[in-house]
Amino acid sequence: MITKRVILTFFIASLVLNARADFPFGKGRRILFPSFAFSSAQRNYDRNGSTVSMGQGGGFSSTSFALFFGYGISRNLDFSANIPFANQVLKNSAAKLTNAGFGDAHFSLAYHIPSEDLKNFLTLKAGVYVPMYAGAVTPSLGYGNNGLSLGANYSFSPYKDGFCIADLTHIRYFADDGSGPNVTSYGITFGKSFNVFHLFTVGLTHTKSTSVNKNFSFDLPQNRDFSTGRLTLGYGRRANRMMMPFFQVYYTPYGRNAGVSYGASLSIISKLPL
Repeated sequence: MITKRVILTFFIASLVLNARADFPFGKGRRILFPSFAFSSAQRNYDRNGSTVSMGQGGGFSSTSFALFFGYGISRNLDFSANIPFANQVLKNSAAKLTNAGFGDAHFSLAYHIPSEDLKNFLTLKAGVYVPMYAGAVTPSLGYGNNGLSLGANYSFSPYKDGFCIADLTHIRYFADDGSGPNVTSYGITFGKSFNVFHLFTVGLTHTKSTSVNKNFSFDLPQNRDFSTGRLTLGYGRRANRMMMPFFQVYYTPYGRNAGVSYGASLSIISKLPL
């Protein structure tokens, strides 16, 4: 049976890794945490995967705040909601465009299936993306289309006080012109805790988006046909039984029709005393 220390590690990791519900919250338990993120790109990967400059003074950057809420409906079924607010900046040598507003809200259900010996966990997920903005504004806050997501992940403990989460997610966006896109992501994350208070993670996620719209835009959220890889490093320090700050940095080492992006995020996880 997995030790309480590893269960705590699974639980914390499930929250901070892109707000995925990989481990049960617990019946009646409420989880709330804000997250702050920044990303930037001054170069992009072309259709062949080669890096190309966005031009002198050119680039795309995003600063965002998101609020995640989770609720344990039962021992195995969880509900979660993630509401983002972003400030997007697109610039070149001649102009600078900005746009701020709510992005795509995500509402999802996750059903957790533990193994008999409680050493492994399979989670099945389904959710919807709902744009909280109207009209096409540059730089964009998203595709502006509703989306349906399906996913699964497998969590286990391959070594002492550690965990591994393998994740697969598919998102279908419903554009009026049939351009989708269809976005498939799969990744793996390894983590290890030290004396319960310190948590370190490393992960790699590959994303492939396909669409009949092959156009590339420096307004990166508008690209529908692309692929990219993201390498992420994370560190968390448990403050008390109710709160844990978690910091992550990432870089995209390869891609196609995508930005050469890097960024960082800070999440503050808290259990509501309700």
